[in-house]
Amino acid sequence: MMTLSKLLLLFLTHLIPAFFFMTMITTILLRNRKSTVHLLLAFMMFLFMQLFLAEFTTDSVQSGHCFTLV
Repeated sequence: MMTLSKLLLLFLTHLIPAFFFMTMITTILLRNRKSTVHLLLAFMMFLFMQLFLAEFTTDSVQSGHCFTLV
C-alpha cells in the first residue's frame, strides 16, 4: 500500500512535468503545425513527456512487482 506522502511526491515529481510537456506540445503545434522546426521540437517534448510517464509507472508499482514488468 502506498502512503499519501509518497503518492503526492510522485505526483509532484512525475505527473506535473508530464502535464507541462503536454501543454507545451499543444502550444507549439497550435502556433505553426507545418514548420519542421516546430514539429521536431514537439517530438522532442513528446519524448521527454514519455520519460516522465515511464518513470511514474515504474515508481508507482510496488517493488515486488517490478521484475514482472521487465
